[in-house]
Amino acid sequence: MTQLRFGSNHWESVLEVLKDESGRERMAFLLCGRNGHGTDMRLLCHSVIPVDATAYQLSRADSLAVDPIFVNGVLNEAERGGWSVVMVHNHPGARSPDFSSADDYGESRLFPLIAGRMPDRVHGAMVVASDKAAFRTWRMGADRPERGRVVVLGKTLDSAEPDAGPSLAREALFIRKDIRQALAGVRVGIVGLGGTGSLVAQMLSHLRVGEVVLVDHDSMEASNLSRVVISRDSDVGKPKVSVAARGFRTASPTTRVYQFADSVFSREAIVALLSSDFIFACTDTHSSRLLLNQIAWQYLVPIVDIGALVRLDGAQASFVGGAVRVVMPGHMCLVCDQQIEPARITWELKSKDQKQLDRTFGYVPGFDAPEPAVISVNSVVAGIAVSVLLNFIGPFMPAVQGQMLVDLVRPTLVRTRPANAHRCEVCRDNGLIGSGELGALPSIPNS
Repeated sequence: MTQLRFGSNHWESVLEVLKDESGRERMAFLLCGRNGHGTDMRLLCHSVIPVDATAYQLSRADSLAVDPIFVNGVLNEAERGGWSVVMVHNHPGARSPDFSSADDYGESRLFPLIAGRMPDRVHGAMVVASDKAAFRTWRMGADRPERGRVVVLGKTLDSAEPDAGPSLAREALFIRKDIRQALAGVRVGIVGLGGTGSLVAQMLSHLRVGEVVLVDHDSMEASNLSRVVISRDSDVGKPKVSVAARGFRTASPTTRVYQFADSVFSREAIVALLSSDFIFACTDTHSSRLLLNQIAWQYLVPIVDIGALVRLDGAQASFVGGAVRVVMPGHMCLVCDQQIEPARITWELKSKDQKQLDRTFGYVPGFDAPEPAVISVNSVVAGIAVSVLLNFIGPFMPAVQGQMLVDLVRPTLVRTRPANAHRCEVCRDNGLIGSGELGALPSIPNS
């Protein structure tokens, strides 16, 4: 089933464009990128093109017609840019979004023409009523459309799974049946299986998510044993992803686990992550966070960026806590909000020989110096992050649009909105938003 995915900003734009106080049908077109890496095709909303007021030949409560010259202009732009086209209109006063017989007739005439001009891609139509939407796709050579699904980032996910058994009875007092069903249909990525990542993995195993993608190139060291949950002495030398996978086999044997003991920049890991519904960034390298930030905006996959921090002033703790940041269109961009340091990326991408040469000549920026870490602090931050996922599926608290900062020294829990306007090449208007496979992802040389 093809998905049509929106950032919350573009979804709100669609609702605004279709709003008409006089109760007439209105129309817009979406230019969409594509993500065909998963089992389902995903159309990714890149931009919303409202129909100009002067382009309506007819606009009534039950019908509309648009000047073919305007439509042709949209199709020309889509053809030049490689975009898929989704035609959107509303049904004023309707309680549910259902395609009408008039919609069937009009689309059966228009979409063969669109597919004839752009046969290498899928196109579609969406109808909106009462802030809800129905979506279907048209393909080259098809004589009828196929039903699809609309996903708005930050809105409720849906799925289906049998009732929970007695082992989830206490959890069910808070996590409703429909939320548990949705969790069973969700694919979650975790990048980094160290202190915070292993805790996120443990929580997701007990929540019994449907699929999980584990990515970490590191192996267990003795110093990790005090922070990586479920690890044991015999795990030293083993890939961290295999330790986390063991936790899923124990707590949630029905979860499908995909392991990548490789860099997040490897093609195999990226392809697996692109078909995720949600990704936890539990990595402390800024180069990997740069990649995940771009995936969030380019492929419309929500990222929760997690960082725990213990800062010491001599022997006294001056800060103990961390941050949880929600990265996706309509929310935060790690680049524009200055959460990624270019100098650190430069250091990370140097080869081992280059780094050793820098140390020899006394140029050591301190980026690879070990920082204090403790499992109890990691648990606080990881718990907030997993709660953000639950809030996406079944809202129980205000949405986190920027970041949540927790400080156990003061103590405080503060929400902040994104601080800066979206202006980088990834998140600005007409940037890489929703471009999917039409845009390139960053890569790094082998070190």
